[in-house]
Formats: sequence, structure tokens, C-alpha cells
Amino acid sequence: MATRDDKGRFVNGSKPTSGFRKGHKAFNEVIPFTEHKGGQTRKVKMPDGRWVPKNRFVYEKNFGEIPKGSIVTFADRNSENYDPSNLLLVNRKELGLLSQMKIKSSDPDVNKALLSLAKLKIKLREVE
Repeated sequence: MATRDDKGRFVNGSKPTSGFRKGHKAFNEVIPFTEHKGGQTRKVKMPDGRWVPKNRFVYEKNFGEIPKGSIVTFADRNSENYDPSNLLLVNRKELGLLSQMKIKSSDPDVNKALLSLAKLKIKLREVE
């Protein structure tokens, strides 16, 4: 217990106490693997305390680690469809080319074909 002198200051050696005791959990603590919708994306709380976008979480769970410089996007452009077959791994160059093409489709097959076309264009630029 903390003791104070006549001016209200803590006496040397005494420690202040608070309502938060050792071993207690905060009332607003979020348990791991809880989902949260913030803005346009859903996020998942990881055991280490980070919030990770759900599409990255589902992709890593099913296909392994995501290489640096790559992102996970949706094949059918529906950001609420987290089926592993709907997730595409795209690097930044490919994403830039896809944006330049300005072709947007909700058909996953069309988007996969456009991704293949972007990969082909990148290879052609490398060869030239």
C-alpha cells in the first residue's frame, strides 16, 4: 500500500497502486483471431497483437508466406469473398500494369487472364 506524507507526496520506497492488478486483463482486450471491419477491409487480430487484413490472413493460412513486395487481391473484385480460390497473389509491377489497363471485371477468369497478360508484358520488357 502506498503511504503519503502530510503534503500528499509518496514517501520514499512506497509504490502507488492502481485499480489494475497484476494478472488482471483489460476490459477492452481483444482475443486473438477476432475479426474487425475497419473501413473497407476486414482485419484479424493475431496472437502477437497485430491486426492483419483478412485476405492476407486467409492466403497465408492456405498457401504459405506472402513474399515481400506482393499483395493479395480478389479475383472477382468482391472484397467480402475470402474463399482461397478467389485470392490472387500479385506483385507491385503486375498491379501497376493491371491499373494501367483500366479493365475491371467481376469475372474471376477475366481477371486471371489479365494478370497473365500483365506477367507476359513484364517478361517482354525484361527481354528487350
